[in-house]
Amino acid sequence: MARDGILENKTNRIAVLIAIPLSIVIAFTLIRLAPAYALAAALGVGVLIATFINTDFAIYALIFSMLLSPEFGSRTTTGEGVTVRIDDILLAIIVFTWLAKTALYKELGIFKKTPLNKPIFYYIFICFLSTGFGMMAGRVSILSGFFFVVKYIQFFMIY
Repeated sequence: MARDGILENKTNRIAVLIAIPLSIVIAFTLIRLAPAYALAAALGVGVLIATFINTDFAIYALIFSMLLSPEFGSRTTTGEGVTVRIDDILLAIIVFTWLAKTALYKELGIFKKTPLNKPIFYYIFICFLSTGFGMMAGRVSILSGFFFVVKYIQFFMIY
């Protein structure tokens, strides 16, 4: 039985046509970056791939990053400013990967049916409502309020 070439399949040809220019763009971008940023980007892509393959890895990595990650940015005692931690970035990667995985494997579904879904939805609604009222009254900054609510939503999406 003769084996077809790897590029005989239309899907493989499209993947190669996308991967080669994308690789060239990424290579030229990485050349211009500082080594620390290039390493961070490579680690982010590695975590993205590992998360896509094994969801348990993502949960373990998130737990360790919550315990050990440093904070970037500045925050005052009055609540001004925004700090970003490694677990915030990892949380965004995990949610993005989960959404991509559910797009590929339709049987997974975005949300599992649990008895907690309705109370979680109510909690998120109240968070939006109270944050919005705080923003209108001037007690909550728009940027920090937005990021806190988004972080809550990301944690609930992982659940």
